[in-house]
Amino acid sequence: MSMLARLEQHIQQQRYADADVVVTDAIKSFQYLTSIQSTSTNEIQDEAQLAIAYLECYHQVLKIKTSYGSPSFGVSGQLLAAALLRQSSSLFSNPKQSHLGIQHLQGSIKASREAKHVTPLLLLISPAFDRFKEKSIELQSLFAAFIRRIDDVRKYFDDASWVKYEIEQLRSSLVDAQETFSPSIVYELYKSIKGYVPMMIDLDNSTKYMHAVITSPVPNPDKPFKYPAAFPGKIEFEADLYNSRDVHDIGIEVVLPDQSSRIFWPTHKDFTPITPYCYKLQTELHIPETNIWTEPGSIILRMVRSFTPDLPELDLYILNYPNAGANSIDLKDRTASVVISKEIQYTLWPYYLHNRPPIR
Repeated sequence: MSMLARLEQHIQQQRYADADVVVTDAIKSFQYLTSIQSTSTNEIQDEAQLAIAYLECYHQVLKIKTSYGSPSFGVSGQLLAAALLRQSSSLFSNPKQSHLGIQHLQGSIKASREAKHVTPLLLLISPAFDRFKEKSIELQSLFAAFIRRIDDVRKYFDDASWVKYEIEQLRSSLVDAQETFSPSIVYELYKSIKGYVPMMIDLDNSTKYMHAVITSPVPNPDKPFKYPAAFPGKIEFEADLYNSRDVHDIGIEVVLPDQSSRIFWPTHKDFTPITPYCYKLQTELHIPETNIWTEPGSIILRMVRSFTPDLPELDLYILNYPNAGANSIDLKDRTASVVISKEIQYTLWPYYLHNRPPIR
């Protein structure tokens, strides 16, 4: 915790290089705590995972501050905004269901929600998002969306807190921008980024880290799984799920060799309760038939959790940037997902009968 205190001090003094060193060292220290295998340290491990997730958000904020005002910021700003929103969504994906199983941790909730409020500022000053603003929604609607996000954030803070004051100032600037998007308003938004100091996160032993561990299949680079390309490939999949109140939003993402991906949603009966809030998942994945992929290739398997973004149209665009354009977002499915497991690479070899690979 002394590291976190030094971090806040460096940020306030605008010593961003020193702050970055502290973040890196703190993440390494917390990662060491997560590697300790002992039942007596489970609570410490959960707190450490929460700290790592928040420090990764903090690292993105430091990148924003160090690159802010540079000639390349017009290009990098939108990438930083997307990265920050993805990481803060992973930290706290839904106000009702925390990705990390945060229970009764108002300080942690405030910190994680507050991490999102810098994203609209980056979006506003990033020229690369002009196409989205012009083609997808009007500028006035964009400001209204940002104000709704600020309203969601500020309810977590006491009226007398300095963070609440800063958020109120930002909201005031956004309301003014709705009426007249003038150079003076842009300057006020720039100041909000320049003076932005993320609050420290609270840790206590009620923190529970929700995650999954894939147990089957295992990586097989030297022995590809062979199956006829004319038929879907079937993979037996097993995983252990920890600290999850519900399983209805748990899925399996498969990334194919062409980098396209799809998410499989196991049924409730595929999950077997083991202990309170812990489950064993056993199901089958059906890889679609293909007529172009006939050589050995690796797919990526990882567990994900779905959530509904605060502002679906805007957030889904940011979360998928730069891999999806504004006009390609499917708003029929208004959900996003965060990864909750380490990914594994599994090698497949779909074949046609006339060029069946040798059996080894």
